[in-house]
Amino acid sequence: MKRKQAALAHATIPISVFWLVPQYSLHGIAEAFMSIGHLEFFYDQAPESMRSTATALFWTAISAGNYVSTLLVTLVHKFSAGSDGSNWLPDNNLNQGKLEYFYWLITLLQEDSRDILVIFVLIFLSSFRICMMFEKFRRQEYMLEDKVPQTTKMCPLSAVVGAFEKLADLLNSRSNGDCYKAELRLDSFCDACSLVSVMFSYLGLAFKFAELEYVSKVQDLLEASESYDTLDNILDRDVTNDTVKAPGSHSRNLRRVRQGLDLIRVLFEQFLSTSDYSLKEAASAAYAQVCAPYHSWAVRTAVSAGMYTLPTRDQLLLKLNETDQSAEKMMQRYINACIPIIEYIDKLYISRNISLDW
Repeated sequence: MKRKQAALAHATIPISVFWLVPQYSLHGIAEAFMSIGHLEFFYDQAPESMRSTATALFWTAISAGNYVSTLLVTLVHKFSAGSDGSNWLPDNNLNQGKLEYFYWLITLLQEDSRDILVIFVLIFLSSFRICMMFEKFRRQEYMLEDKVPQTTKMCPLSAVVGAFEKLADLLNSRSNGDCYKAELRLDSFCDACSLVSVMFSYLGLAFKFAELEYVSKVQDLLEASESYDTLDNILDRDVTNDTVKAPGSHSRNLRRVRQGLDLIRVLFEQFLSTSDYSLKEAASAAYAQVCAPYHSWAVRTAVSAGMYTLPTRDQLLLKLNETDQSAEKMMQRYINACIPIIEYIDKLYISRNISLDW
């Protein structure tokens, strides 16, 4: 204010231009640290395939801010104009305007926008987390696909059925009627389960998160198979460490994989029990029976909305490379082969006094 009064009282302002050096220096240093920090965060924390996009979004945000600043100045010119043509930000001489009012306006806008900024930050962090999850899933999916022969990709349903029938026969041959005595190798189990992930991908957006979870759990068990030979081993290890139900534990992941196998089994049962053109009823019934009791309201609502994006019956058969008759035979064979494996996994938990309601 003193500078403004001096400017109005004198033709030449009796203040050196170097008084502006501290302010501009501080602003320049702050801008440099902010920009470098932003770019470093986007480049270092973003997945490799998203780094260019993240950096482009950073510069896009800056350019959008500049456009908003221009719009704000235009609005101030319009709404602060007086009858004599003056306004807060005159074009020829700022000393004759009300620059301090403009600064107070910016201060108030920044104060009011603080809550909005927090909301946008939370949205950004949530979006970033989702993108990271999809990137992690993409890498895991590629790792699983590399293990699948090309002939398997041509007839995925036949490959799944063949793998699970081998597991079921192996269980029957080792158990001699007593499922508690049988042991199932973890690597063989994971190899068969990895083939099932394609079934989720064929169901589209409604089961995308089920696919994400299923693939990540199978990948975790596949890595664990390098240290543990059988399914019993990972359960015994978690029972000893009291981490059976801990997030990320192998026992918990095994439980989720078992849930995924059961979901496909029930879906196939619903598919065989109806000839509807749409898969919505079959998929909804399968989800309600297997997964819905363990999901929150938000997840159930999202899945319910996604059911409208399911492929039709004919589209699913086309993706499976099967006819209606061959698909029904294969689905029934999967159901018959999957049931003893699911029962075997359940008995592993029950034999260790672990409940199944989680």
